[in-house]
Amino acid sequence: MISEEIQLLSTSDGPLTWAAGLYYMYYDDAVDGTLRYRLGVPNPAGGFYITPTSNYSVGRQVVNSVAPFAQADFEIMPGTTLTLGARYNYETRRFTGSFNPAADFDNPVAGPNIVPQELTAKKPTFRVALNQEISPGVSVYASFNTGFKSGGFNIIAPSGVASAIANNQPTFFQPENLKAYELGFKSELFNHRVRLNAAGFYYDYKNIQVIQLTPAGQIILNGAGARIYGLDADMEASVAEGLRIKAGIALLDAKFTDFPNAPTNLNFSQNNAQLASLAYCNANPAVCNAKGNRLPLSQKISGNLSVDYDTPVSFGDLHFNITANYNGDYFFEPDNKLRQPAYTLLNSSIKWTSSDETYSLQLWGRNLLDKKVVTYTTSQTNYGYTTVSSQAPMTYGVTAGVKF
Repeated sequence: MISEEIQLLSTSDGPLTWAAGLYYMYYDDAVDGTLRYRLGVPNPAGGFYITPTSNYSVGRQVVNSVAPFAQADFEIMPGTTLTLGARYNYETRRFTGSFNPAADFDNPVAGPNIVPQELTAKKPTFRVALNQEISPGVSVYASFNTGFKSGGFNIIAPSGVASAIANNQPTFFQPENLKAYELGFKSELFNHRVRLNAAGFYYDYKNIQVIQLTPAGQIILNGAGARIYGLDADMEASVAEGLRIKAGIALLDAKFTDFPNAPTNLNFSQNNAQLASLAYCNANPAVCNAKGNRLPLSQKISGNLSVDYDTPVSFGDLHFNITANYNGDYFFEPDNKLRQPAYTLLNSSIKWTSSDETYSLQLWGRNLLDKKVVTYTTSQTNYGYTTVSSQAPMTYGVTAGVKF
């Protein structure tokens, strides 16, 4: 990967400041010689279903992207600043690959080349924002932004590209487009001892990109549309000498507005990710309409609270920390079948640092409530069971450091 950016910045001290530039990226991504072989899947009655399958695939994607951009901030009156920005994205992607469904370990050879595919994206985006200073250290703002996220090819699964060509279907996932509205305020109060920020936002997605885990690997597909709106706030306060408190909360409503061909598993009904690894589901992947379902990994409510205390002692300095994070429940896939219940993580540490900052010793503990948390799971494996990865249980330890 190669990326370069050239910027030209104004040096004026007047009411107008601006920046302009050009961004370029070259990216060459390849899966070269992937051999997949499956002996069978677990049988709930014991043993394995023996269903030997194998294939050999090669995929490559070459990306060239260029984007000129410019932004200007204009103080239209004392304390009022208008921001205007624009960017033009031009990108080309080229896919080449091959697929041999008959290959195995004794004959790992590539099959016929897949017809090369090309994807070109041309997309302008822009930003408009207005910031009003209410008093020293307090301001309110409103902004509107458009966003663009590149499309591409799923090179990990060349067979999917070959099948799409054969069935006259799209061979790529489309670019994701976003319209974002935000209204909020920022403040520093009580002689900068308290910082308080809050914002409300609304996001409108078209062709939102969704990650799907398949037998071939992780791929990306498009949901037709989604919308997200919510509120978030954060606070940081210095309440006493050496004592700091940080807190934050986020309220979120994130749903698909249209997703007629969302992947699902017709025979899987388990709604608790913590038990998913124990429940064989006789996988039968199909599609469903996920309109109105929550976006994967979106939490309706989350929050955090952290307390830090620093104090000098005769043999150095001590730092105490305790942090709690509350996470609301969330789903892992668009069909909203696999669910992680709400949980709270509690971490803490005590650190000693020598007076000359040469030596340090830290006692720490993570997930002190020993919560069982699934980080990712999917029922879309075609293997007849779910796959699960989990967060570490309660852990604790000691870390020593020396600065040279």
